[in-house]
Amino acid sequence: MLLTMIQTDFPETHIGKIYSFRALIGGLGLAMGTFIASFTYKLASIPSIMIIFSLMIIAVGAIGIFRVRIISSLHLKNAS
Repeated sequence: MLLTMIQTDFPETHIGKIYSFRALIGGLGLAMGTFIASFTYKLASIPSIMIIFSLMIIAVGAIGIFRVRIISSLHLKNAS
């Protein structure tokens, strides 16, 4: 869905830049997660840290979904 939005909503001269930026953000997220995880594994067991990080990922995703719904509903109200 995101890739379709990028291809349809942005000028074709900027699509490569947007893909590169998306890859950069993904790489930074992976590097930061690995860095933080390496320190937290010293504090607790690996299974408990995996559960904690998994719950954090689920929470971030849920917050993102709710924010998109709120923004969508505001946009629809303003359109009418």
